[in-house]
Amino acid sequence: MREQKLTKLDILLNEKYDNLSKQEKKIADFIRQNQDSILHYPVAVISQSCGVSQAAVVRFCKHLGFSGMKEFKIFYQNGKIVEPDNEKPVRWDDGDDAIFKKIFTQAITALEKSFGYTDLKTLSEIADIICEVRNIDVFGLGGSAIVASYLKNEFIRLGKRVNSYNDQYVIEQSMQTFQMNDLVVIVSRSGENEPLLEIAEKAKKSGTKVIAITCTPDSSLTRIADLSAIAIETQFFENDRNSYSRLTQIAMISCLYIMSATRLGQKNPDFKNNYFEKTNYKRN
Repeated sequence: MREQKLTKLDILLNEKYDNLSKQEKKIADFIRQNQDSILHYPVAVISQSCGVSQAAVVRFCKHLGFSGMKEFKIFYQNGKIVEPDNEKPVRWDDGDDAIFKKIFTQAITALEKSFGYTDLKTLSEIADIICEVRNIDVFGLGGSAIVASYLKNEFIRLGKRVNSYNDQYVIEQSMQTFQMNDLVVIVSRSGENEPLLEIAEKAKKSGTKVIAITCTPDSSLTRIADLSAIAIETQFFENDRNSYSRLTQIAMISCLYIMSATRLGQKNPDFKNNYFEKTNYKRN
């Protein structure tokens, strides 16, 4: 018996149901009753079962916001309730099929959890600060260095001076350059890395704004930072400290980048008009 818990599909149908036509409501009711097997039904079977035309099934999908049945099925597959086994980290004795399902299912789950946890007001405030400053220094050590480098590559396209530091000696030298009206962004999964905490403290004393991108809401770093973007992590391999933190942090950074770009475009028509020419990577 199917677990009586709303899926994304249930929620979508509930939102759209009153605005559906009589034929479309028949299709919606049929799909509700056959969620366990709907992925295996072609359009012809659905139309015949509902007593409607195949064109009506396609219109139903488009009414829900999809291009057709294929896109609708992808949405349904991604929005199914996660099976308990797929919530567990990959084990050494897992086969390729289990690894494939666990990795993709948990990646989606990590993003969804981050989406649900994230404070939009905080992200908006961070985007406002990014637009106001000219200089941005980004710090990340170990695995976080990759995310810090990604942040630099994105935000430099906003017309900002952005530096990224991942060497501890260079980091110590860079702390002498902190100034008011600049921005320091620190990427740290745990929020407890001592050299990065020292950077945050030094920046605050210099009057520099500090933004933390971390997976730990109650960390030392979040207590020091002016604002913190929290990305949820989940472990993907037993006996391994790696997680989906990089994936969720990159999604957070992409969100902040686009928020900042739209602000700059709204304030400055030249930025908007020249965006593709000046900010996109050239195709080879």
